[in-house]
Amino acid sequence: MKRLPTAVLADIREDMTLLLAEGGPADDVARQLVRWYRRHLNLTSARRRVARAVAAQRREQTSWPAVTDCDRLDAAFAALEAAGVLARHSYMGCSADGHAELYREAVAARETGERVRGYVFYHFQCFEAAVKGHVLYLAFAAVPSGKAADKRVAGRIVAALAAAGLKPAWDGDPYRSVFVPLIWQRRR
Repeated sequence: MKRLPTAVLADIREDMTLLLAEGGPADDVARQLVRWYRRHLNLTSARRRVARAVAAQRREQTSWPAVTDCDRLDAAFAALEAAGVLARHSYMGCSADGHAELYREAVAARETGERVRGYVFYHFQCFEAAVKGHVLYLAFAAVPSGKAADKRVAGRIVAALAAAGLKPAWDGDPYRSVFVPLIWQRRR
């Protein structure tokens, strides 16, 4: 393949950085890059680029703390799942889609007898902002929804995040997100 235009190369690097930050398998990242940039990348060149980026990230990880904010977020989400709050990372592309899909999932789970109190998630746009150094916004709702029930679910979310060592903030408004300042460092 010929040399990539500078703008395309910058886009590939930015997208690769985001995909790797999610923590998924390197080969999945390479395949996604090929889908997005099929005019510019083949699988072999994408795998080479991803392998170099993963090696660089692993070198960088040696300076990270033993427990990262992403580890704390994972622990909080696991605790929420155990308490009947569905918790999803980088779920859907926007808030509306995430709410619609998780509400359906929660209702279906309740119909099979599972104890589901609600859900929490952050969508890809919020994930992208967090990777770039902004706070992570968490959307949530109770199932069935209602102002008081939504507040209870948000309270559980805030408590789980705090118990995991994060510093969540929420103003008590059930129509506003919980936000979490963090440093995005997800290990490979």
